[in-house]
Amino acid sequence: MRFEGVLKTWNDDCGFGFIQPTQSGQEIFMHIKSFPAGSGRSALNLPLTFEVEQTAGGKKRAKSALLVRPAKASAPAKRRTVATWEKASVMALAFFALLYLGVTLTWGTPMFLAAGYVAMSLVCGLLYVHDKAAAQKNERRTPEGTHLLLGLAGGWPGAITSPPG
Repeated sequence: MRFEGVLKTWNDDCGFGFIQPTQSGQEIFMHIKSFPAGSGRSALNLPLTFEVEQTAGGKKRAKSALLVRPAKASAPAKRRTVATWEKASVMALAFFALLYLGVTLTWGTPMFLAAGYVAMSLVCGLLYVHDKAAAQKNERRTPEGTHLLLGLAGGWPGAITSPPG
């Protein structure tokens, strides 16, 4: 049977303290080993739950102590908004378009290169949209390396214009 109480006293040097049960009654001895491994210990006056066992000498002591965590308040629903382009993304795309136009007019860049950028940008942008949807549904996500590889392969314009988040 689990009981509720608060840690009233604690001696860090010795690793023990006393719990004041909520149901009133005498204080219960508690050793640091009463907390699960790696959970640390409660701060004074924070609520916790515990079980009671008797020692070989017939005294009561706490075991299996756990912090009582307050229920998380539900987050307000996020408003659905249309993703806007960041100023830096727009500037980068505009600079790239001007640079590409300048190189094309100067050296006659082949059309398949422009088509490649457009295709890779679409693939990369769609992959980012799919990854964001998977993240929101707590589903398996696309590895970071895949995003980076597609960006290096020419899909970076689609990556920087995908929805944020």
